[in-house]
Amino acid sequence: MTDQPVVPEANAGNSSDLDHLIGAITSPTRTFESIARKPTWLLPLVLLALLGAAAVWSLYSKVDASEFLSYLEARGQSLPASVSGEQVLGWTRVSSIVGAAIFGPVTYLVVAGLFLMLFRMGGGTLDFKRSLSVTVHGFLPFGIAAMVGMALATFRETISMREIESGGLVPSNLAVFLGDDASGIVRAIASSVDLFSVWCIVLLAIGYSIVAKVHRGKAYGFVGLVWGVGILVKVALSALR
Repeated sequence: MTDQPVVPEANAGNSSDLDHLIGAITSPTRTFESIARKPTWLLPLVLLALLGAAAVWSLYSKVDASEFLSYLEARGQSLPASVSGEQVLGWTRVSSIVGAAIFGPVTYLVVAGLFLMLFRMGGGTLDFKRSLSVTVHGFLPFGIAAMVGMALATFRETISMREIESGGLVPSNLAVFLGDDASGIVRAIASSVDLFSVWCIVLLAIGYSIVAKVHRGKAYGFVGLVWGVGILVKVALSALR
């Protein structure tokens, strides 16, 4: 793995949106060389949003209402007598699906903006459209994780809220080794040490080193910094809950 920026090839801009979508997984270096000349972002952005919403729907559709009530009680939340567990679970399912469909794309836009600022400060050549293109293609492994989770959910009769919170349905992070007595903060940190996350970090570093024309080591440093901030935010939200 070289530490020198890769110069895009002259004919690298002929790929379509679908070529970029597939190539980011199968041939990332060549694909990001093409993205440097012809950035594309709409297809992966929409796909990631749809997969995120579909994954939330498939998981919450397997949550038992009585287990959900126990989960709320364990968190110190009580329901009015006029409201049933099925109603609250239904509201939670709908709001979570809508949130995933909206919050996901907004997150990618914010992250692309952060990367744009960092790489420009670091001497990179980049605009927002190319930054967004690298970001959404770099996060495609999370789309694969969502599809794996939906596939696994089809074989389950019920799924617990603990599994949903920790991402334990797909055994790809350290949270699967924690016991039930682990705190939310510990679970937030452990669930961030994830194979799909590592895959995303590698893709993002490759992409930004090529598109922003910076050294590969600097790209890993900036990507790691943004990822670390994301983990801190995740831990802070867990602490508030």
